[in-house]
Amino acid sequence: DWNIWFIGFKPHKAYLQRREVWLYNLLEKILNKNTTNQRPWLNLLDQTAIDLLQSKYYRQEGAPQFAKVDMYHYRMAAPLQTILYDQWTKGSATWWNRRYEESLIPPVEILSGKLSLARIDA
Repeated sequence: DWNIWFIGFKPHKAYLQRREVWLYNLLEKILNKNTTNQRPWLNLLDQTAIDLLQSKYYRQEGAPQFAKVDMYHYRMAAPLQTILYDQWTKGSATWWNRRYEESLIPPVEILSGKLSLARIDA
C-alpha cells in the first residue's frame, strides 16, 4: 500500500521505471499459472480483487491472460462529516469519486515465460 502510494506522484511513469519496478513483478505473479497454492502476494490486494482472482481463475488452477494498470484520480465525495452522517443514518455512503487519468502499464501477458506487452487480436 505504501509503495503504490508513491506512484501517485507525478511523473507517474518515471516513478514506475525507477523506484516502483516491483509492480511489474507483481503483475508477472498475478499472470503466472505455475504458482498454485503459492500466492502470499494476494494479501497485497483488496478483498474484491482477491475474490475475483480466486473465483474466476485460481480455483480452476488457471490465471488471467492479461493485466494492465490504470491511474485514477480520487477525491472525497463530500466533506467527511457529510459522509459519516450518511453512513450513520442511511447505512451506506459514497466515500470517493474517481476519474480516469492515464494508462500506467498497458496490457501485458506472459509469453515464453516472461512478462511482455500483450498481443491482443482485434
